[in-house]
Formats: sequence, structure tokens, C-alpha cells
Amino acid sequence: MLLDVVSMRRSPIKFWFYEEISEPLSREFPVEFIMTIDDVARVLDGKVLVKEEGLDRKVGFVVASDLMSDVLLVDAEDILLLTSLASDQALRTAQIVGAMGVVVHNDKPLPSSMLDVARRLGISLVTSPHQKYASCIKIHDGLEREKQGARA
Repeated sequence: MLLDVVSMRRSPIKFWFYEEISEPLSREFPVEFIMTIDDVARVLDGKVLVKEEGLDRKVGFVVASDLMSDVLLVDAEDILLLTSLASDQALRTAQIVGAMGVVVHNDKPLPSSMLDVARRLGISLVTSPHQKYASCIKIHDGLEREKQGARA
């Protein structure tokens, strides 16, 4: 079972990619390289379908999982959930953990009820054509490009 967690906290930003039996691998970024949901949607070539809670809110953690039971185990603030699960359940789980947004991958068609639930719960909803793993890499690469640009 694989649970990818990308941590982008305000103290040095760390990316954690881990499996259940291994130790987290981390990579630190300075504090100024924090993304918003809008930045993530841009990096992932995504479409913002529901804009709630302000697109300028900072993303604290990115959690990539299709198993909502794994998401419920994450104890963090300002979570952005990356999933391939195109159902209301992903949004309800996101609300329980206090997530700020959900990104549904693989350009899956979303039921109309999902848009209504996202609006009602106040959670931003984004779709992306990429797979979850590729999205984790794209978010990391986006932060790397921003870091390199800041050095120039």
C-alpha cells in the first residue's frame, strides 16, 4: 500500500514520499516556496471547477491517495487532496480532515452532485489530466523552478 504525502509546511518545506514500511524521504525548501491552490492547478494543467475558501490560501500538505481511510490518518492542516476517486466521498473525507481542496486526476468525468457538494462544503475542486504520481512530481518540479528563479 502506497501513501504519498508531500509536506509544504511553513518551517522549511519538506516533501515526504513514503511507503508503509519505509522511513520518509524528505527534501527541504525555504519557507518562501509555498504554493496556493491556484498555483497547484496551474502546475498540474488543471481546471478549477469550484473556487472556495480563497485561492490564495496556502497549501500546507499535499496528500495523494485513493484510499480515503488512509487520508483520515493524516493529521495536518491546510491539506490538498490528490485522488482519482471521482465521488462525493472524496469531498466528504476532505471536509473531515479539514482539507482546503481536492484535485481529481486522469480527467475523470465528475458527477454533477460532486460540484454541488464541493460548493456546499466550501472546498475547492480541481481536475487534472495527469496521474497522481506524475502530479506529485510536477508539484515538486514547480517548486524547484521557483527556487531556481529566486536564485537568479
